[in-house]
Amino acid sequence: MVDQPLPTYGVQDGIHRVLFPDHTHVEVHQPKRDRLGRLWAEVIARVGEDRVLNRARFDLLDLRTRERFCQGISAVDGEVDWQARLLFVVEHVASAMTPVSVADAEPLVPPTHEVEPFPVEALPIPLARLVQEAATALPCPPDFVGVLMLPLLGTALAPAECWK
Repeated sequence: MVDQPLPTYGVQDGIHRVLFPDHTHVEVHQPKRDRLGRLWAEVIARVGEDRVLNRARFDLLDLRTRERFCQGISAVDGEVDWQARLLFVVEHVASAMTPVSVADAEPLVPPTHEVEPFPVEALPIPLARLVQEAATALPCPPDFVGVLMLPLLGTALAPAECWK
């Protein structure tokens, strides 16, 4: 069995760089998380030090954008699996970045007043149980599931004349 050399990963001056054994490398410049948890950065794919294959600023966690970035590289240099390389880089950069906790994040819309909880107890017992169990399983507030039950109840309670 032949030992394959491993890629090297390093961070210097806010630039995350992964150098692969075949002298291709990916640089991620100044990655930053936004309030929604997206990981924005400028990404540069190179062969050697001089040849840039693709350069773009995008959300590293967005699969479609990563695929488009890699397709642009493959059009120039289709011999290397750039998707696997970019995934390797994203895993290292994302693990190096500390995620924004919900408690530390600023609200997108500042609360103007207290919101009353959804009255789950006003629903029929089977639907109330469904709302509670679904909210626990998802996990989400019961409001998210309970509000969706209201059109269902409205349809079930509609008089038969409405359906003619």
